[in-house]
Amino acid sequence: MVKEWLSQYPVLKAGLYRIAREMDRREDSPRLDEEAERITAELTAIENALDAVSDPLHREVLWVRYLHGPAGRLNPWREVSKEIYGNDTSADLLRLHRLHRE
Repeated sequence: MVKEWLSQYPVLKAGLYRIAREMDRREDSPRLDEEAERITAELTAIENALDAVSDPLHREVLWVRYLHGPAGRLNPWREVSKEIYGNDTSADLLRLHRLHRE
């Protein structure tokens, strides 16, 4: 359940970018404003939940994996490993997956 919820972050972020582009092309759209507010509230809820994770390493793994990836996608595990550990060896990836499961 939590993993699916976190996985929505990149999708929501991409949706917010799409709405912003659409709003730039139009003068005023209450529907787009409402949708942008809803998405922003969901993104904020996810960010606040991750901020509440007490262990800094666990929190960092989640932030890098789910919130720092390319728009609309999760950050690949090798990229997460490079950011957290400085490289992406097999041992680092195993350690990273263990932290993620916890």
